[in-house]
Amino acid sequence: MRVALIPPLHRLDDLKLTNYQLMLPYIDGLPTRRNPRYCDYYAAAVKRGDYVILDNGAAEGKMDDWQSLLNLAKYVGATEVILPDVIGDQAGTFRVASAAWHTRDSMLKYMYVAQGQTMGDVMLSIDEARQLSPYLAIGLPRHLLTTISFDARVQLVRWMNEAFSDRLNIHLLGTNRSWLQEVKYIQRVDRKKYIRGVDTSAPYCYAAFDADMTEDEIDRPDDYFHGEPDSDHWNRRADGQIRLFLEWADAPKLI
Repeated sequence: MRVALIPPLHRLDDLKLTNYQLMLPYIDGLPTRRNPRYCDYYAAAVKRGDYVILDNGAAEGKMDDWQSLLNLAKYVGATEVILPDVIGDQAGTFRVASAAWHTRDSMLKYMYVAQGQTMGDVMLSIDEARQLSPYLAIGLPRHLLTTISFDARVQLVRWMNEAFSDRLNIHLLGTNRSWLQEVKYIQRVDRKKYIRGVDTSAPYCYAAFDADMTEDEIDRPDDYFHGEPDSDHWNRRADGQIRLFLEWADAPKLI
C-alpha cells in the first residue's frame, strides 16, 4: 500500500519520499491556508504528479467549513477531498457527508469516512457511502481499533473483500499506537488489493521520544508540528523509523 507521511514542518522535504500525500486544513488550530510554505509543499507535490488528499480536519479536532475546504483543494490542486464526518456517529456522518456531496466540485475526487460505534454501524456506513456513489473512496479511521476492537479494520477489509465485487479504494486514516504493525497484517486479508494507502505521523512521534515502534505506545507530542529537534540522532532515528514503516506497508520507495 502507499504511504502518506505527515511530517513536522521542519521535515516537509520528506514528502518527496513517497508519491501519496495527506494535507491538513488546520495545524494546532490555525488554518494551513494562511501558511504559504506549507501549501507550497503540497502544490509542488501535485505538480510532481503525487496523489494529494485534503483532510477535513475532524480527526485533528477542527473541521473546516465545506466551501473553505473546496477552495483550499482548488488552491493547491488536491486530487481528493475527504467529505465531512462526525467521529463515531454513523447517522451524523451520512447527514453531513451527503449534504457536502450534493454541493461538490465535480472536478475533484472524494473520500467518505466510515463511522460508527459498532461493527454493524461501520458496515452500514460503508453501504451508505456506496449508495451515495460507488466511486467514493472509503476511509477507515484509526479510532476503530480503540472504540470497537484492535482488529476492527482487518475485519472490515476482510468483509469488503467478500461483500463487494467491483473496484474499491480504501484508505486507512491514521495509525493507532496500539497496533502500528496493523499495516503489515491487514494486507493478508486484502485479496482484491482494495487498500490504496495509509497516512501516518508515527515515525516522527517515535523518533521524538527515542522510542521503538515495535514495542512502545507513544502519543503525538504537543509541539509535534512546530518543534524542531536538530540533533543528528533524532534525524537518524526518524529516517530509520520511516524506512521500517515503509517496509511494513510494502510501500513503493522513491528515494
